[in-house]
Amino acid sequence: MKHLKNLSLIIFLMISGCAHEAPKVQYVYVSVPLEHSSRPPLPKVTVSDLSCLSDQTKGTLARRDTLQKGYIDELEAIIDSTKK
Repeated sequence: MKHLKNLSLIIFLMISGCAHEAPKVQYVYVSVPLEHSSRPPLPKVTVSDLSCLSDQTKGTLARRDTLQKGYIDELEAIIDSTKK
């Protein structure tokens, strides 16, 4: 009879332990303000430094610099958007 009571108690505890609802997990995303470092000073290139290059190469360098500056501006705008 004692074994039956113990078995009944164990079954009751198992059933009641499984009957409750598991807690729901909620994720809260927090925006963290980011800081960007200051731009380093870029060395100046004079026309005489580029005299040995073809006009096509000079144009390629100018386009590359323009694209890099645009990309840097875009990244800084993304970083600044994290601030409220």
